[in-house]
Amino acid sequence: MALQNAVLSLHANCGDFDAALAHIKAFMENHGLQPNAVTFAHMIKAYGVAKMPVEAQKWFDVYRNSNEPTDDAPYVNLITAYANADDLPAAINVMSSILAEDGVPLTAVHLSAFMDALLLNNKHSQVIEWYNRLVSDKTGQFPKPNDTILDIAFEAAIHLKDEVLIEKLWPSSPTRSPNTVTLCLYGLSKLDDAANQNVATAMKVLSVLKNNKNLVAPALPAFFEALMRLPSEVKNNFPGTDLEILRVAASLHVFPRIMHQMLSNAIKNCGGDVKAAIDLYGEVSKFTEPGISPKQLLVQLYLDHGIRKPDSPGVELGTRDFEILMPLVARQPRMLATILDDMAARDVKMTREICDAVIEVLRSNGKLIAMNDWIQEMRKMDIIKGPKLEGEVMRSPELKQKNQRLIFCCKNNLLDEGMGIYADIMSFKMVPSISAMSTLIMRLFEAKRVDEAVQIATEMRERAQTTSDPDGRDYAIHDALMAGWITVDKIPEALECADYIIKKHRRLPFFRQISRIVSKTSFHHQSRDGKPELAPLELVGKSICQWLTMLPSPLVPTEVDPLSPVQAVTISDIIWILCKMGDGGEPQKALSLYYSLRDSGYPPRPMSHKVLLQTVAQSPLMDKSVAMELLDDAMEQLSSVSTGKFGFLDGRWFDAVLEMHLTRFNDLDSALAVWRVMKAGKFGMGQGVAIKLVEACLERGDLVHAGELFSQIGQSNAAVVRLVEQFVELAGDQAGGGDGGGGGGVRLISLKEDQMAFANLVVRQCGSVDHLHSQKVMEVALDILVKRGGNVVALTNWALSKYKSFSNSKLSEDLIEYMLRTDLLLAEALSVLESMSPFVDGAPNSRSLEYVSAVIYNATKLKDEAVAARGLAILESDGFTVDQVNEVKDGVKQIKAAMV
Repeated sequence: MALQNAVLSLHANCGDFDAALAHIKAFMENHGLQPNAVTFAHMIKAYGVAKMPVEAQKWFDVYRNSNEPTDDAPYVNLITAYANADDLPAAINVMSSILAEDGVPLTAVHLSAFMDALLLNNKHSQVIEWYNRLVSDKTGQFPKPNDTILDIAFEAAIHLKDEVLIEKLWPSSPTRSPNTVTLCLYGLSKLDDAANQNVATAMKVLSVLKNNKNLVAPALPAFFEALMRLPSEVKNNFPGTDLEILRVAASLHVFPRIMHQMLSNAIKNCGGDVKAAIDLYGEVSKFTEPGISPKQLLVQLYLDHGIRKPDSPGVELGTRDFEILMPLVARQPRMLATILDDMAARDVKMTREICDAVIEVLRSNGKLIAMNDWIQEMRKMDIIKGPKLEGEVMRSPELKQKNQRLIFCCKNNLLDEGMGIYADIMSFKMVPSISAMSTLIMRLFEAKRVDEAVQIATEMRERAQTTSDPDGRDYAIHDALMAGWITVDKIPEALECADYIIKKHRRLPFFRQISRIVSKTSFHHQSRDGKPELAPLELVGKSICQWLTMLPSPLVPTEVDPLSPVQAVTISDIIWILCKMGDGGEPQKALSLYYSLRDSGYPPRPMSHKVLLQTVAQSPLMDKSVAMELLDDAMEQLSSVSTGKFGFLDGRWFDAVLEMHLTRFNDLDSALAVWRVMKAGKFGMGQGVAIKLVEACLERGDLVHAGELFSQIGQSNAAVVRLVEQFVELAGDQAGGGDGGGGGGVRLISLKEDQMAFANLVVRQCGSVDHLHSQKVMEVALDILVKRGGNVVALTNWALSKYKSFSNSKLSEDLIEYMLRTDLLLAEALSVLESMSPFVDGAPNSRSLEYVSAVIYNATKLKDEAVAARGLAILESDGFTVDQVNEVKDGVKQIKAAMV
């Protein structure tokens, strides 16, 4: 509702009653709002101002008949409406009757509104009459006059020129607020008659204008001008009058033009007192802006009476005086040297205020070179500190010196000082040198102040466009950013910078940055301390592929520009990265780089060479001759250097080629040829490749090579068990399937070390319950161990626990004889003996008297009564003749007798 009433007040006060009524209707119909006391008050006031009291009365009657609470405003505005229309009886009726009827007490507010309307309608005498009635009321009929009534009566007294009443009603209280214009007119009237001027009264008016804070501007300028024109000898009785006049005039918003003229008069009033004039001007400057005329007048006064001359000491002027004077010569630059010389003659200290004034004089008059020289001089004197000033220019020698200092700070970890120098250079709308800029960015990255480095790079990119070589600077900025991102292990961000350089400048980044990216990537993927996620291999590899297509490129050597050792190391790492990319890598590109390295006399690093060999061997796009060539190169390098220093070649290099021959080309002969080279060089073979090679040999029925290859199998698994079984079965078939002596499989193993390797492999495999072999395999292995002097205990125990007995007596007897002959393994020999069946002539695994008696005799000699007793029990139970049993027992007695 407050907003609606505000709009209504606007229409009503402009006299547009139709719009006001339409607005009331609109907010009633559209918003469902009803007029309130404020609404009625606005309408009554508007009709009163328009001197339409009848309409005002109608609105008042509507208000009286409404349910709105009682409010003073409608009554006050109705009184004013009748008074404005010169219908005083009606106005008095409102105050005497209507207020009483409505139970509203008559207050000073109602009376002040009534008297103010009389005053506005020039009914000054009636205002005084009502004032007298109020102050003479002894019955309490009327309220006591308030400040507003006193001010109204005071103004009426001025119009009536009633000096007695004026003196009586003088607004000495600071709460009074008489009409400012009327007050000024009264004061002016005391100065108009030169013969009868009453300066004291005029100064009293000035005092009211100064002290009464509720006065409403503007004041009457003529009054202040008249005061200012008073002769000095008249104002001498009122110290500081000119300054006071100016201060009060400024507080009441006297027009600037009048203020300037008054200040000029005040300066003239100082006569030849330069010090007083400067002080006055300085004080006035605190509350108003002096115009051109007073400035020129003061400067001329200083020139005429203030300058110290050889024959005259002049007036005493200090630093503050020159701080006031100096800005005044902005339009008179020829006076600048005069004032500065006068300061020097007086030994006045230079201050920042005087310095700034000199700068402004020089700038405003286009003396930019002189201004810049002045600023530099003031900086040397430490008068000016901090950032560059407007129009200040840094000269080339100074800029060079700052660039050198900036580089020094960066290299010596004085980054805060370096940042200050950078800010100083930038404040001059200049830019650091490319070297200084790049060094600062990179050092900030090294100090982990990444945000500051990026901010500087952004600022430099914007400023680069104003330099003579924007492209060169832009390239250097992104090269420095690239270096910084690499330093903090942000490889993707570094690659973005590289991509920008390529797209914007059609050239590669500096090789040192490419080399660092490659080196970082290699570290993160090859070192145990690396973090592969920081250098995504696929992303780096794709970028490298793009770099390789650009010519000229430091990655592609030419006759004119051959490779350096540093480039060779980088390219070697690139080969590794290209091979390790997903989907089989980029073998063609990697191979091309390999040939470049080889032809330049720089063999690639062993890890890169090996990975390339493995990648080429696996790639369906590559012929096997390429892999063989890479392997030959590795062999040649191994033979051409000290193996102690470069002993990098191992069986894994050959494994990739072997697997290529077997899986991609099904070429067993080529695989065996490679294996022979490995065997000659004593290179071990990987388990998986060895299994595949044995499988291929067995598929072709090549038992000789298969048997030899068992020495290459180091670990046991189900696949190895299957191969061993297949080998033994196939060996037995080729030998005619004989059962004696371990079968033909052993005979087909030609070399002693290969026989033992096979047997030991079986022993290792039997260590796992899941990998137990068939009886035939175990017996072949045991036969080898007996013949070659191996450890037969574990395999014998596993075989007996699994199969209870051996398949033929020949193996059992060989084992018993071997155990008794080598380590006197009585218990183990007894176990083998017990596993055999009782003696039956022609049975495949029956005990003979010879081996039973051998166990008994050896146990007796070693005093192992338990084994000897168990042997005798077997002897007696196996069905041997009584003579044979007695013969053995006699032998036991003889042994014991001999031992005594």
